[in-house]
Amino acid sequence: MQHNCAVASETKRFEEYITIYQYAERLVQWSLNGLNVTQSTIFSLGIAMIVVLSAYKISWGQQTVSEFVTLITYFAQISAPLNFFGTFYTMIQNSLIEAERMLDLVGSPLPF
Repeated sequence: MQHNCAVASETKRFEEYITIYQYAERLVQWSLNGLNVTQSTIFSLGIAMIVVLSAYKISWGQQTVSEFVTLITYFAQISAPLNFFGTFYTMIQNSLIEAERMLDLVGSPLPF
């Protein structure tokens, strides 16, 4: 009696699931990259606007250089935690998905 007659069909089914998984993973990576690019763009434009406005105010004597440095430091201090929380959120999301998969594997009946 031969038990390995379904190798070809199981291999094909496995390849299909892997393809679906890789496609979903690519979508997640693209969305994460899009979020990172959007966040970086917003911060860069904000800092550029502040630099231009501060340079204008400094040239007219309405602002000191120390206030300019304080603004730049403030924006640097804001951006670091946001990047951390974005990365932390992604790690938690991936861990929860992997835990759900593990629970599905443990709860599913064995095929034999």
